[in-house]
Formats: sequence, structure tokens, C-alpha cells
Amino acid sequence: EKGWKFKRFDLVVFLFIYILTAVIWAREPLEKSFLFIGPYAPNRDLYPFADGALYDTASQFALIGQNFLFYNGQFFERALYASFLVGLHSLFGQDYGQLMAAQAAIFAIFPALVYLIGKSLDTRAVGFAAALVAMFRGANSIAASNMIDMANPKMMLTDFPTAIGMALVVYLACEWLKKPQQKWYYALWIGGVIGLAIMLRTNALFILVLIPLYSIFSFSPEWRKWLASSFFLILAVFAITLPWELRNQSLGGQMYGSFITKIQRVIDLRYRSPMPPESSIPQQDILST
Repeated sequence: EKGWKFKRFDLVVFLFIYILTAVIWAREPLEKSFLFIGPYAPNRDLYPFADGALYDTASQFALIGQNFLFYNGQFFERALYASFLVGLHSLFGQDYGQLMAAQAAIFAIFPALVYLIGKSLDTRAVGFAAALVAMFRGANSIAASNMIDMANPKMMLTDFPTAIGMALVVYLACEWLKKPQQKWYYALWIGGVIGLAIMLRTNALFILVLIPLYSIFSFSPEWRKWLASSFFLILAVFAITLPWELRNQSLGGQMYGSFITKIQRVIDLRYRSPMPPESSIPQQDILST
């Protein structure tokens, strides 16, 4: 009974943080910024620009049924966020103020996940304090978006949903590594979340290497079970990403070529060759550079 009450307490705190954050973030008005320009006639609304415009354009192609999935049938690296925008547009239409309010309400799960991480580490007070910091940081970043260029819950960027994915991975990893042999199935969940995060930002690949390396200390000396868990984790990543990679291959690309191309471009940009003139970068490749 004591354990049941304790778990229910965590659920109540989790829901309280989420609902409070959703209300605060959704009520914060959408501000004019680099990624939302305007307002423009005739309805005096703000409209997405730059990366936000590319993500939204990709979702609009799917909405009108033209070469589904996304961006007129061309290669598109970060398909998961465009899919998310398709759902938002389907439910809330084309009013970007209302659309971003709904997005912010959904993204409000982030501070609640921060609390769960603290709970998993047996530091609930620290987790609650960190959740409040994340909540107010999000609200302030929305309010200051016309002054500070940073990702916030009301921008059409993949940064914030990727952070949500990373927070969920950290929480699941904490739970898994407490009893790694009994909770082996957590490896599948972690791999699934990492796969979804990779479809938001390729940068999430780094955690696919770090978690198996870190988990070996929890499995020692049962290295065979560690290998099995690592296999399941990687298998779950491939299960999530493979369908989209097959789609890219059907358009003339290579299997997982997007990741290889991304790494090559980063190396070329930073260490080999200077940045080409902006006019020489194809529009559809902006998200990959």
C-alpha cells in the first residue's frame, strides 16, 4: 500500500508539472522572430521563415496529397517533425498562433520528464526544482524570441523535440541500469526512442554509442547479456529508421546514405573546404548542412 501511494504521488506530480507547463507555454503569445516573420496582410498573421518554412512546406505537400511523403517526393532528412506538423495542421488548421500554442502544450512534457529523471535517481527535490527551471526557461525563451535567437517550444525547429527524446532516453536508461538483467526489454524502448530522435536530428546518433559503452559497467561480468541487450537496442533503432531509409533508397539514394552524407558534409565544412556561396546550395539541402 505504501508503494502504491508513493507511485501515485509521482504520477500526480508528473501530471501537475505537465499541465501547469502546458498552460503557461500555450498562453505565451507567439512573437515575431527570425523564424516567424510578419505580420502580413490580409489576416495580419505571422508566418514561418528559413528552416521553419522548410519544415512547414514539407508538411504542406503531405497535406495536399502531392508525392506523399514530404517535400514533393525529394529526399528529406528529418521526417518525424514534418509528420508531427501534418497532424497539427490537420487538427488546428493554418493559424500559426493556434498551431504553435498546441505544439507548446504537447512539448510541455519536457519538464515533467526532467522530474522523472530526478525521481529515478532518488533525488525528487532536485528533479522538481530542475523541472521548474525548465518550465520557466521555456516560457522566457518564448517571450524573448524577438530578442534572442534560441530554440523554444513555439518555433518550427527539431531542437526541442530532440531534447524531449533525449530526456526520455535518459529516464529509461536510468530505470534500465538499476536492474539491467531483469529489465532487459528497456533496451528495446531506449533503441526505439533513439531511432525516433535520429529522425529528428542526426546528432542523436552519438547517444547510440554512449549508452552501450556506459551500460557495460552495470552488466559486468555478464558480458554475454550485455551483448544481447546492446543488440536489442541497436535492432530497435534499425526497426524505426529502416522504413524511411527504404523510402530514400527508392528515390535513388543509398541505404543510410543520409547519415554518411551528413557526417561527410560536417567534416568538409569544418576541416576540408570553405563554405560554398549561399546561392550554390540547393534549397532542398539546407536542412542537411
